[in-house]
Amino acid sequence: MLLPVEQLLKAYQEEGKAAFPVVGSAFSIALAMKDGLSKPRQAYVVPLPSSYQPGTKDLGPLLQTGQFEFGVVVGAKLIDDPRGEKGNKVMDELSKSVIAALMGRQPSEYAERIELSRIDPIGIKENAIWILYRFKTMVRVHQGA
Repeated sequence: MLLPVEQLLKAYQEEGKAAFPVVGSAFSIALAMKDGLSKPRQAYVVPLPSSYQPGTKDLGPLLQTGQFEFGVVVGAKLIDDPRGEKGNKVMDELSKSVIAALMGRQPSEYAERIELSRIDPIGIKENAIWILYRFKTMVRVHQGA
C-alpha cells in the first residue's frame, strides 16, 4: 500500500512541475534528515501502526478489513530567506500540496479514499522543518492477493 502512495506523490504537479522533486521511503529518510535537504521539498512515505478486524469465518479464502495508517514525512527548507520571514507561507503551501496530492484519493482497488488524521512537526534546524502528515484508509486484505 505504500508504493501507490509514493506514486501519487511523485505524480502530483503544481504549475507543470513536480510538487515534490524527491520522494522516497522510510529507508532513505534517516540519511536525508542527517545530511540535510538537497531540494526545497522532499517527501518520504513511512508505515505507521495499523489495525485489522478478525477475518471471515467461512471456509473460503480469508478476508480481513482494517485501518491502514501511513505517514508522509516532508522536509522543507527556505531559500533566500535567512530570517525565516516567509516560513509560515511556505508551510501553508506545503500542507496544501501534501493534502491535495493524497486526501480523497483511492490508492488501490482494495482501499477506500485516503483521509488526513493528524499533522505533527518532528524536527526543525537551520531554515528547514520536518513535518509528519498522518493519513489513514480502510483496506480489504484477501488471502492470496
